[in-house]
Amino acid sequence: MPAHPSIILAYIQAMWGIDLSNMLVHLYKTPMKVWRWYLPLFVYIIDVSIANAWLIYKRDCDLLKEKPMPLKKIHLSVVATLKGANKG
Repeated sequence: MPAHPSIILAYIQAMWGIDLSNMLVHLYKTPMKVWRWYLPLFVYIIDVSIANAWLIYKRDCDLLKEKPMPLKKIHLSVVATLKGANKG
């Protein structure tokens, strides 16, 4: 029985989004050397959240005809803020 074309199209669209997310996360991956297993997982979740927020921000800038900030600048800003929060 052949697969339904709409299912295939939905899969392709979903995989494109996942591939884009993976690419953006690995562009500016937060380096971390720790012994606790859960800390890299936590940092990965932060990295994915930054990449997804940047995609939404970029889409909104495109709608408003504004130039978006680069992902690297936003990523460094978030990481610096989190590091500063640790010192307080």
